[in-house]
Amino acid sequence: MKKFLFIFSVLFLFCSAFQVQAQNAASRQGHGAATMQELGQAVFNALQQNQFSGLDNFLPDETDLKALRRKSSEDMRLVLERTTPDTVRQNLQKQFSFMMDRASAGMFNWSAWTLAATKATRKDPKNPLLYKVRVAIADAAANEKYVLFEAFQIRNRYFLFKQLDFTSEI
Repeated sequence: MKKFLFIFSVLFLFCSAFQVQAQNAASRQGHGAATMQELGQAVFNALQQNQFSGLDNFLPDETDLKALRRKSSEDMRLVLERTTPDTVRQNLQKQFSFMMDRASAGMFNWSAWTLAATKATRKDPKNPLLYKVRVAIADAAANEKYVLFEAFQIRNRYFLFKQLDFTSEI
């Protein structure tokens, strides 16, 4: 009987641990963007709706940053050692708010603009997972403006990283 209880307890603990892993994997599925275009669309939608929370799914967590650290150059690793998911979020949120304030002061109406194109280029040959992203937006008169940011790719998913900015020039 004691053997049975012991085996049952071990089996129960194993099943519980497996279930927790499955739940973690399921919660991470859909984390990040599958394509750079999806990430650009998410940034544009968040700006149009003035809702930074629309970007929550595209912000890296500690697992993503650890994976990036492992695959980065030595100098980038030094920067990433001081980078946490909270610092990424806080910096991007501050830049998002600044962009929205600047757009409001300039009487910029996001709803009059549509996404035209998203283009990503590698930022640094030493760090091939980092990208500079330019999201072109256009109005009905074919005027263009650009939303710029940095992103990285880990496990075939794209995440926002830093330097969210808005400009009418490239």
